[in-house]
Amino acid sequence: MLAALTGRLRDSLQRLADRRDPSFLESVEHWRAIERDIHGTHDDEMGALISQAAFLLAVLATHARYRDGREAGECLSRSSFASLQSPLESDDPAFSPYLRIASHGLPVFVEDLESVPRPGPGVDIFSRLYQGMFPSSAKHASGEHYTPPELCALMLDRLAVTPGTRILDPTCGTGAFIVNAIAKARAATRSGGGTNIIENVHGRDLNPLAVLAARVNAWLQARDLGTTLDAFTSTIRVADALSSPSIVYDVVVGNPPWVTLKDYSSKERQVSILQQAKELHVAPDAHGVPQLELATVVFARCVRDLLAPGGVIFFVMTRSFIDGKHCSAFRSLDGTDGAEIWLFEGDQVFPKTFACLLCRRGERSGSYFLNQDTIPVRSWHAARVEPNGRSDARFEFKHVKDADFTPVNLRDARSSTGMRGGRDGFKDLGRLIPIQQVEGLLPTSPAPHYKAICYNGATVFPQSLLFVDIVDENVDGDPNLVRIAPAAGLKAKKPWNKRFYDSAVVERQYIFPLVKGSELHQFGIHEPFRVFLPLIRRASSYEFDAERFGNSHRTRASRHFQAIDEAYKRTCKSLDRIKDLWSRVNFDNELTNDSMAKPFKVIIPDCGSTMAAAIVSSDFIVEHALHYIGLDDEREAWYLLGVLNAPCIEKDVLIRKSERHIGQLALDYPIPPFDPASSTHASIETLARAISREVTEAIAAKHASTKLSRAAIKRVISTDSRIGHLISKLDHHVVNLLGGRGAGT
Repeated sequence: MLAALTGRLRDSLQRLADRRDPSFLESVEHWRAIERDIHGTHDDEMGALISQAAFLLAVLATHARYRDGREAGECLSRSSFASLQSPLESDDPAFSPYLRIASHGLPVFVEDLESVPRPGPGVDIFSRLYQGMFPSSAKHASGEHYTPPELCALMLDRLAVTPGTRILDPTCGTGAFIVNAIAKARAATRSGGGTNIIENVHGRDLNPLAVLAARVNAWLQARDLGTTLDAFTSTIRVADALSSPSIVYDVVVGNPPWVTLKDYSSKERQVSILQQAKELHVAPDAHGVPQLELATVVFARCVRDLLAPGGVIFFVMTRSFIDGKHCSAFRSLDGTDGAEIWLFEGDQVFPKTFACLLCRRGERSGSYFLNQDTIPVRSWHAARVEPNGRSDARFEFKHVKDADFTPVNLRDARSSTGMRGGRDGFKDLGRLIPIQQVEGLLPTSPAPHYKAICYNGATVFPQSLLFVDIVDENVDGDPNLVRIAPAAGLKAKKPWNKRFYDSAVVERQYIFPLVKGSELHQFGIHEPFRVFLPLIRRASSYEFDAERFGNSHRTRASRHFQAIDEAYKRTCKSLDRIKDLWSRVNFDNELTNDSMAKPFKVIIPDCGSTMAAAIVSSDFIVEHALHYIGLDDEREAWYLLGVLNAPCIEKDVLIRKSERHIGQLALDYPIPPFDPASSTHASIETLARAISREVTEAIAAKHASTKLSRAAIKRVISTDSRIGHLISKLDHHVVNLLGGRGAGT
């Protein structure tokens, strides 16, 4: 896109860079400082400079073209550019480096703008151009996604918009919702209402390029009213969506960036967003903090500070606000008394699964679900249409059906609120599901026995330092010494995706079997991994072997651990608060927890689309993608294994689980402690042992040399009639044990 203009800029900017022009370098440094908060650090800095400068010139040249009525020839000269540059720089210094860098591509001709669509009512002419000119990595860093105009129009058709309606898009981008709002407001009146429209439709964005494009887009919608570009200076601003202006709005609408806390490279920005999330009561628990979504914080901030009572907010968001565990506090929808969700099927509209959330600001604070049992949900079918075979596809949305959704644990949440008094009980609302599904769920327990003794597995990280293969079982004729090398086949992200050592000789006692989530399946595990850890087994726990891994370095293992500890310290990110390897692997005492050394550990997955449970012995280390219950009694372990592998548990858990996480949901049910005198408990234990033997034999007979996924093994089990009969009997006992019908009945 804009090939000729981009080419001229490339030549000009490269010459300036080569001769290290002081003015150019100063502008680039200022540009970097602004870009760090928007897109992070660019992999191809010169490419970003060229694309952004070309886009800026295209925006200003489009304004000049339609202001002056030019259809050919030069449309943005140096003099006309200067007349725009001065007021923009006076308006906001953030425009300055972009304008000064772009000025080296002047002049611009109408012929350079062939890829810019012609304006029309409700048409954002710059979004597609913006999306096409910048690499996906830059757009991913800032969570920028092009919103089809048809979706903007569909959402605004749901809202009451007149020339007097005060409207804000707090993350406006190039102005897709702004141009649709102006078009709808103009269509709502015969008298024009030009002044009111210009004064009442507002936009904000951190990106100066986007703000400039949004102003020109808005001007193109209202230029026939005799307005100038300066009219939008006070209404479409470079500003943070999380700051608070002095005005409140009747409508807040938009598509906020789809970024999470972990996507930000700035520690200060992370701290600021998390603090606001806590103030707004939408922060996840500690484990979910990295997944905190900016959109949920912006949504909550707008409801509390920017909406007039009775005002409406309508956002495009990732679907995780419906079923993500990290959104459990956000789902309370504090401060609202009306809500509606839109779901979409059919052709892909965005790279991620999305939904739209509409809420009305209530007169009082408190959760939406204090007074409402359900949220109405409207489903749409999206169809991509390419008119006349051209590539400028558009979407058609067709209403499919309506339903009512409710938090899967609403009854328990309300009960908890009543017991504790106040709104705190709504911090952990489960995923939203059709209300019909709630009726068949198994009962849960307010104080489940086995959940109280369930722990997260250990964070054995980095894998490239600690996961090993044994390449020599008997070094120098000593069976207690083994030669290890970094484990083959593991995938790691930068900066851990390299080989930190070739091989090392260590004492065998420091090599432990480790089970990962990928190795777990129903009633068993695949071959475990091996890890090197500085642990010693005591009477009832694992401990750091301080005697042999102290400063004296009296063992080969201690010398190797010192080497990989130094490699860890050299490589770990400056933002990582854990600065030594032992503190990293024993985070929150996960390795030295007494339960890790129990004779029997029943393990269950933290995430996935299938439920499974297996038993491992005390020798095994359980990794962080699993949860485990440490037990002393083998019979109790088999009993619990049988309960957790019952079909009724899996069906119920998969309804209750969040977007990715199963977590400890399987332990929320009233599973009674094992009673050896109970015939039901004994039957479940016996069936679990029998099924485990049958499953092992079935896998060995059909797929002896192939490692199957959890889902594939489930298919093997489901096609074996003998196993199926045993599992059916097991499920019957477990349903009766839990005192419910279950989701599968």
